[in-house]
Amino acid sequence: MNLALSTGVFAHLTVDEAAAAVAGAGYEAALLDLEAHGKELRAGDLTAALAARLAGSLDREGLAVAAVSAECDLVNGGDDAQDRLEWLFGLAEPLGTDVVVAGNGPGEDWTAALERLREVLEEAEQHEVALALELAPGMAVSDLDHAEQLLDALDTDCLGLAMDVLAIAAEHDVSPRDVLERIGDVLLVVTVSEVDDRGDIVSPSPRGGSDLGELFDLLGEFAPDAVVVPAGVTPASAAATRTYLARFL
Repeated sequence: MNLALSTGVFAHLTVDEAAAAVAGAGYEAALLDLEAHGKELRAGDLTAALAARLAGSLDREGLAVAAVSAECDLVNGGDDAQDRLEWLFGLAEPLGTDVVVAGNGPGEDWTAALERLREVLEEAEQHEVALALELAPGMAVSDLDHAEQLLDALDTDCLGLAMDVLAIAAEHDVSPRDVLERIGDVLLVVTVSEVDDRGDIVSPSPRGGSDLGELFDLLGEFAPDAVVVPAGVTPASAAATRTYLARFL
């Protein structure tokens, strides 16, 4: 497992400055959030040459790019969403990653997007990149049943999932093991937004409503290559969160 911090935590900084801040907080990998740094997803905003320069800057900080993420409405976004994703796939190699994280869009009818998704995933395969769809409430692909139906319909190794395992388990009223037994082999990115009974997010504290140790053990069993990204982190808490979560690795 890779423990990575989103550069979006430092959205007030340039990408280079955010990378330095992520490395300074003790992380060895980053989730590069292009939206957070004002990069609109149009071809030309970030070229392959600029991506390679950015990757070099990250490497000098001792920081790998675990994944690159951007907002993208695959269900409702039409040609624009497809163009944006295909552009991102082309940037993955110069950035030094093979995982692109994107939302799937609000709504209910994800089946209407299947043909477009097939085309997108053909492009992902050409670039040897995996697309990690975010599984979240309110999205067209919002639960495990939807995800499994989509994965079965597309039947490709280039499609995976990004989710908060504990939140999904709570929503389905099942154990984290139940979730991972169903989708562990396609889980690419795990968001950790642990909440304790005081409403505190992940923090340098032993308090917690769920056993994070158990979660990380399960990830080691079912999704050992997944990228783990803590949510709700602030610039002030980034280093302490790294110290807290490192005990579970």
